[in-house]
Amino acid sequence: MFKSIKSVALITILVTTAVAASASTQTTASLAAASGFSWNQGNFEKVVSLKDGSSLHEYSDGRMALESSYGRAVSKPVGQVVYAMDGSAITITSNEVARLSKQLRIHP
Repeated sequence: MFKSIKSVALITILVTTAVAASASTQTTASLAAASGFSWNQGNFEKVVSLKDGSSLHEYSDGRMALESSYGRAVSKPVGQVVYAMDGSAITITSNEVARLSKQLRIHP
C-alpha cells in the first residue's frame, strides 16, 4: 500500500508540473502572437500582415523588409505601395532583403 501512495503522489506532482509549464508556454506564445512586435538580434521589429499574404517587417531604425507568403525574403522597389490587412497603404522606404534573409535562416 505504501508503494501505491508514493506512485500516486509522484504522478500528481508530474502532472501538476506539466500543466503549469504548458500554461506558462501558451501565455507567452499568445502574448507574442497578439502584439505583432518582436525582438530579433537586438533590433525592435514590427511585423505587418499584408493583403496578398506576405508580411512587411519594419525595424527600429526605420528600414523595411518584405517576406513572401512562402516565408522567403523578397525584393520590392523602393516607393512601391503595399496594402495592409486593415486596408491602410504603406510605402516601401527601403529594401532589407539580406537582413531579413539572414534573420529567417537563424530563426525560421
